[in-house]
Amino acid sequence: MTSDQEQRLAILEAVQWAVDHPLDLVRIATDSDTESDAVSAIMRQSGLTEWQSEFCLSMPFRRLMRKNREQLAAELREIRESMGQD
Repeated sequence: MTSDQEQRLAILEAVQWAVDHPLDLVRIATDSDTESDAVSAIMRQSGLTEWQSEFCLSMPFRRLMRKNREQLAAELREIRESMGQD
């Protein structure tokens, strides 16, 4: 497993959570007083890492959110299979 694969997998896992929970993400982002509070709330609710939770609040993430859900699932499956994580 390469670090590029690990980073891509982490990004796609964050995107998949947000695609599955868009209202939760909006609620957390709007109800939190600081970005740190929002990151902590995302971590608690999603099980994502701090880095992934921060990514959910970033601009690159917003662009990735536009991806088709099936495309995200296919990319996750492809990476997990190449890493031996079925």
